[in-house]
Amino acid sequence: MARLQFSPASPASQMSGSNSSVWSGCKSGGGGGGGGGGEGGAEKLVSDIESLLHRSPDESFSDVSIYVEGKRVHAHRCILAVRCPYFRSFFSAAATKERERREDNTAAAATASVMEVKLETVMRGEKVGYEAFMAVMSYVYGSGTKEFAFCVSCFDSSCPHVTCRPGIEFVLEILRASSVLEISDLKAAAEVHTA
Repeated sequence: MARLQFSPASPASQMSGSNSSVWSGCKSGGGGGGGGGGEGGAEKLVSDIESLLHRSPDESFSDVSIYVEGKRVHAHRCILAVRCPYFRSFFSAAATKERERREDNTAAAATASVMEVKLETVMRGEKVGYEAFMAVMSYVYGSGTKEFAFCVSCFDSSCPHVTCRPGIEFVLEILRASSVLEISDLKAAAEVHTA
């Protein structure tokens, strides 16, 4: 397996009002870079939120499980709703249905359950694999501040994955997911890369 890296726009730059999406291209190499010491307030906040996604299997604060290719991704409705218009609508509709159900059955006790979602249902038949979905989730959780590495199956160990079929397929899966989830900055970055 080779490693593919990409770096969409930084959520920290989005906080400061910059709308520029940057797709730094694909590079072969090692793991994602990491922020060093001396992080400022916005960078620290992004880092802390990102850690919620990568603490797996820590589900202590997770309130939604998304199943992708048989794997469970612990996530947080409030973060998904703020960063993905699709999930904002999805969770609002689910909350309305739950309120109606409770009103119909006044004896039902309120429970803080974990919502379970199958990505294939959300994607309406579009193929998005686990690695591509995790790339999208990393962006959603703020990891746009550094490069990420995700496995791409390629037979050529010297391939930079800019134009190879596995690299292109990976980016197309990110494009599909960002389109359905309505993440416009990530979608624009993927479109630039595939052009």
